[in-house]
Amino acid sequence: MEYKGELPQNPDQKDSSELEAERQRIREEIQLELEQLPDDESGRERREFLTREPAFYAYGGKSFEGRRQTPGFRISSADARMGVLQDVYGLRRDHVTFGVGRGWNRKYIIHRELQNPDYRGGYPYTFLFDPGEETWRLYGQNGALLLRNVQRDTEIHEWFTLKPEKMTEARMQEYVERLNQADRSVEPQSNASLEQFLKTSGHQTDVQRVGSREMAEPNVEQMAAALAAMPESARRESTWLIGGGSLHGEELGARIVWDPRK
Repeated sequence: MEYKGELPQNPDQKDSSELEAERQRIREEIQLELEQLPDDESGRERREFLTREPAFYAYGGKSFEGRRQTPGFRISSADARMGVLQDVYGLRRDHVTFGVGRGWNRKYIIHRELQNPDYRGGYPYTFLFDPGEETWRLYGQNGALLLRNVQRDTEIHEWFTLKPEKMTEARMQEYVERLNQADRSVEPQSNASLEQFLKTSGHQTDVQRVGSREMAEPNVEQMAAALAAMPESARRESTWLIGGGSLHGEELGARIVWDPRK
């Protein structure tokens, strides 16, 4: 199987030749790994992971109902995750909880917020977004940096948070391409407590909680800078959630959680 990664370039993108060279290197890297995979169950699972299409899932915000689910995320109304998706724990007005998770043989960013807070106290809203392996490698496995760019692009952010049910797969592909061409610069900042938090996340079997006594709540920019200061191998393995409890981490695929009430 050949990896299909060609996407249209933006002619206005600065240093587009450098970007395309980087993307071509990533495609070749993925293709080489595909060619070396064993023909067994583990090899087939890894092949599926490397060649996966972008996927998006959104729930809540206006009611306790799913808003959008593209192929790749399989969450039914009877799924155990419904309890977490309907839970307001860790959420407050004008505040976003966020992270990186693994599930469904995917890696994805997690965004949670409280929407319509003036109506019955509000509804929790969650979106999960996996742009595909090429984009993850283009971002150096830095999920906070990817989420930062989702938040910075007002159109993407609006569609992901307010109009998810109208999200077509073609539009999602367009937004993946915009994120590929976005500014990915971030100044690495070493942070001992965040570094320990992130390192721990790659070696846990049970979800671990950390609270404000161990470290202050970081924002997206701080997480992106702390991740940038770590080896890519550590970024690749870490799954984490800023804001929530152990059950949120378990159901959303994050192995370590910053819990505001711990």
